Amino acid sequence: MKLHIHLGTLLFLFFALLTGGILFIFVHTQHMDYDSLLTQQGKNTIHGITEHTALRISELLKEPALVNYTNKTYIRMQSLYDENDLSPLEPWFQEIARQAREHTPQISTVNYGNIYKNYLGIRINDDESLNLMVQDTHTNDSLYIYETLHRSGPIAAVFGAYDPTQRPWFAPLFESPTKQWSEVYVNLDEKAELTITHMLPVFSPQNTLYGAAIVDVKLGRLHAFLQEEEIPPGGAVYITTSEGSLLASSYKTQDTITRSENGLVSLPKAMQSRHPLLRQSATALAQKTQDKKNSLALLIENKEIFVNSTPFHKDNLHWNIVVAMPEAALMGDVRQRQRNSRIMVFTLLLSFSFAAFLLFHKALVPIKTIAEIAQKISRGARNTPSPHAAPLYLKRMNLPSLLGICFGNCKIENRISVLKTGNLPTYLNETKHSWKQILI
Repeated sequence: MKLHIHLGTLLFLFFALLTGGILFIFVHTQHMDYDSLLTQQGKNTIHGITEHTALRISELLKEPALVNYTNKTYIRMQSLYDENDLSPLEPWFQEIARQAREHTPQISTVNYGNIYKNYLGIRINDDESLNLMVQDTHTNDSLYIYETLHRSGPIAAVFGAYDPTQRPWFAPLFESPTKQWSEVYVNLDEKAELTITHMLPVFSPQNTLYGAAIVDVKLGRLHAFLQEEEIPPGGAVYITTSEGSLLASSYKTQDTITRSENGLVSLPKAMQSRHPLLRQSATALAQKTQDKKNSLALLIENKEIFVNSTPFHKDNLHWNIVVAMPEAALMGDVRQRQRNSRIMVFTLLLSFSFAAFLLFHKALVPIKTIAEIAQKISRGARNTPSPHAAPLYLKRMNLPSLLGICFGNCKIENRISVLKTGNLPTYLNETKHSWKQILI
């Protein structure tokens, strides 16, 4: 049994398939382009941010180290080895602190201590004021913190039984008398700020460890530095230690740091951070450590996140700079714009296809009418009206040929019936009249 499909239905199916095919190719190509762009954009962005952050951190730590080298050199050249009186060092340290306040804002304190438990420091406050901090025979072996740079000024705080040699910025030099950075610790003053310190051993003329030249960098300055990085909204940059502890991040709210009585601190683990992006990316990196993959594309909560971890080494510091960027931070509203373009293309295709369908359908109506008339004539329906009302463009078509094909299919019985009735002249005249009307 033959399947008969209406011509209008056939046209509708054709335009529907054409519209669907074009839309499928467009959406598929757009999706492939987006994935390729996302991968390339993700790699370029996180590598660029990582390299820029590493360079800036290197400069951030390099400048305090240079200042500290200057202090150590000055002490050696001036032979300032008085074990009880540190006042000759005060003018130099005050000038260094003023210069640091102008040019190296990451420095919070310029210090010096010796093995005789004497200490001298100039503290640079957030409001750019300076405080003298000293412990020697003039202070009865107690740490005095003055509100100004003069010993005659008002005293802000006093700490007794202060032993510089036991502090995290001096004690490591007894085991390894070389340049190094301290662990994060709490300053023993009225502010109790978190600090990391660059320390240099100062040797006596007999080449024995005599003291320590130190420059402090507040941990808060490291936080502020990361917050200054130009990071796409929704992304994050953070620094971890080699043990996976969170040192600083670009988030304004930092994770809680536990402080101990000896001045040391317990840093929070990055995998336990309060911030989901830090916690999830740190966990994923820890799981991939054995594969030695430092750059990952993760799928977290159905969202693709690009993560890159780069080792950062400076003297004895072994940190990791981690950049985490979700898809939205890298691509912005590109996906939404693609959705809008798909809707627009679909609407245009649907409109054009519908208009084309109507035009084709309208153009086929006269042809179908003529075909039906010809089919009726071929069946012997002699009274079928001629298509003289056809549009002008149809009159110019080769309709005799079209109808001739139809007439060629007339049954022999119909032609014989015309001869038997004796109406052949009338039939020929009617046919002749019809052709004249068609060809006018």
